[in-house]
Amino acid sequence: GYLGEGRRWLGLLLSRPIAEQQDAPRDWLLATAKALASAGELAYGQGDHQQATVLLQQSLGHYRQLGDQRGQARALLDLSNLLADRDLQRTGALRAESLALFRATGNMLGIAWVLLESGRGEPELARRIALIEESLALARAGGFPRTIATAVGNLGKIARLRGELELAWQHFTEGLAIGRRLRDSWLCAWMLDELGMLATQQGDWRQARS
Repeated sequence: GYLGEGRRWLGLLLSRPIAEQQDAPRDWLLATAKALASAGELAYGQGDHQQATVLLQQSLGHYRQLGDQRGQARALLDLSNLLADRDLQRTGALRAESLALFRATGNMLGIAWVLLESGRGEPELARRIALIEESLALARAGGFPRTIATAVGNLGKIARLRGELELAWQHFTEGLAIGRRLRDSWLCAWMLDELGMLATQQGDWRQARS
């Protein structure tokens, strides 16, 4: 949850002149690509979409130069998230390319995240649920707790909106437990907010306030 600190450290790394040299060693180019991707993700997390786009496009360029399929897949997925509210066609194309690359490299975590992000943006409810549940199954099989928490959080929102309040409570409670175990402040805040709204919906004002 310390996004500003992460961006500061990565900014220090990326400010080193060698990062811009065309004849930089392969290991340094790879480190730079990773730093750009991470800095882009953190900028996105802080709502700085303009800077996130610049950083992620640079990262993608380095990964393409290196022929690193997994890195390309990661950058493509992150770029798709930046466009999700503005260009559905482009978002779908980027996610399709990302998913293909993650499948080609056998990256189960990456596959789970693409399915999850695709599900969150899917307008058709049954398809949305199916994609998120597929992501959740992969996350449970691979032991990816943050993906599990994000998936159950989204399933909880769907359950709450459908009036399946007990199921929603189970999903949000599981997500909160994972967030606390990971000491992930963002996950905890999200799940507590959802549980608070659910308690309000049930008329339990004391629990909702806490």
